[in-house]
Amino acid sequence: MGKIRVGVVGLGSMGRRHLETLGRTTGAVVTAIASTSAEKRREVSSNLGITAVADYRRLVGLIDAVVIALPTIMHCEAASFFMEQGIHVLLEKPIAATIEEGRHLVDLAQAKDVVFAVGHIERFNPAYRCLQQIVRQQVPQGPVQVQAYRMGPYDGRSSDVGIELDLMIHDIDALVGLFPQYRLQLRQALGMAVVSPLSDNTIAHLDLCDKQSGEKRGGAVLLASRIADERRRCLQVRFDGFTGELDYMNQQVNITKAGQAREEIPVTKAFPLDGELADFIASVRHKTKPAVDGAAALEALTLVKQAGDMLAAIG
Repeated sequence: MGKIRVGVVGLGSMGRRHLETLGRTTGAVVTAIASTSAEKRREVSSNLGITAVADYRRLVGLIDAVVIALPTIMHCEAASFFMEQGIHVLLEKPIAATIEEGRHLVDLAQAKDVVFAVGHIERFNPAYRCLQQIVRQQVPQGPVQVQAYRMGPYDGRSSDVGIELDLMIHDIDALVGLFPQYRLQLRQALGMAVVSPLSDNTIAHLDLCDKQSGEKRGGAVLLASRIADERRRCLQVRFDGFTGELDYMNQQVNITKAGQAREEIPVTKAFPLDGELADFIASVRHKTKPAVDGAAALEALTLVKQAGDMLAAIG
């Protein structure tokens, strides 16, 4: 098989990052893009010499796989169209605007036998992958305790959605990837609106339950804020005398084992988006399951929606 022909739909900030990164992704070639902006189409066509269309439906026949970076409300319609055509899909997070739409996409991808990946980019942070490998080499015997902090100053972005859908979803998905043997259950969510109509500062408590027995095996406390004084992206995991600390921004991992000194684990720094796109292209080429498939993304969305409903009920 030659290079995978890839299209990009949507040329906002994230779509442009995908377009740039695909240019250096082994085994892929961007053959066409779709954007409703005539200016952006002219720019891409002139600078890159590739086909640029206004209607993404015109990409059929030009691509084998597509990256969709459209507003969330358009995810289901666009992804469904390409899946129906047998085209593999990488969809930006969240998977969809509603749980029902997300479930539809998961089912459709399976029915059409296409690769379906969702862009939860933190899964491809080298520091996260390092900690994930360490954690998966161990089988927790005692309770698992997780704390995650994701915060930063208000920048006016994504004020149309609550902080749980904007930022906290990253840490929920991180737990899905760290502990696939556990089912996450939302126990409590508290939040407040400060600078936007929806929650700008939210704390959520989750239970980690064994998927087989249903037994509670630990808990997680997640804090997300867009009104903090400084940016912070950290996660800590503790069980059986083991502590793992992850700093997403600085791509650092530290571990401490019972009776031993704190140790920094070497991490080879890299751009997470490079890893995300390389994983997608490899999955398309070999028809393998991507690191973050639709089912995992749907699990994260479901918990986020539950948190949002709980916050709305509290008022």
